[in-house]
Amino acid sequence: AQGAAAEERKENDNTQLASLVAGVTATMAMRQTLLTYFGHTWPMVDLAFSGITTYGYFLTSAYKDGKPMLRQGDTGDWIGTILGHKDAVWNATLNKDATKAATAAADFTAKVWDAVLGDELMTLVHKYIVKTVYFMQDSNYLLTRGQNKLFCIYDLNKPEAEPEEISDHSSDIKKALWYSEDKQILSSDDKTVKTLGSCYYDRSEISKF
Repeated sequence: AQGAAAEERKENDNTQLASLVAGVTATMAMRQTLLTYFGHTWPMVDLAFSGITTYGYFLTSAYKDGKPMLRQGDTGDWIGTILGHKDAVWNATLNKDATKAATAAADFTAKVWDAVLGDELMTLVHKYIVKTVYFMQDSNYLLTRGQNKLFCIYDLNKPEAEPEEISDHSSDIKKALWYSEDKQILSSDDKTVKTLGSCYYDRSEISKF
């Protein structure tokens, strides 16, 4: 009986050890590897990832040198540099499938790019410095926000049309994006974060914190 009990304890110990090893292995597999991206001497002010595509996922970064870059998201490998702005680029973003990129710059423009070929698709001229850009999920509309305290929503299928406008923060915002299946806009400045109804649903302020 004592021998059977000892054998059972040994078996339990082996099971616990195997479980511990499996847990440690899983933890090590999940551990993140930090990547350092080189290529600019000016400060980086923004970065954004695409969704997962058949070719992996991608990263775009905005710099004060006016030359945003496109990189492979998981390795950081450089793919290309987007050239065309005449001043600092404050924000850069990709659409969900990484086929289009958009940039917001201090040269009073937001630009839309073919993210595969690097070609400029359109320039959206503003009256002030543009600080943020963001695609709707279907990539047909682009949200921009400049220092004139107005959100602009452009129909990218009608670039010559005037944008829809929504007034928001009294101060300069740092970031804005579509939220809640594109029914709301989430924006922030140095002191507050707000959610607003988009012009296609409800323009009113929903919450502030």
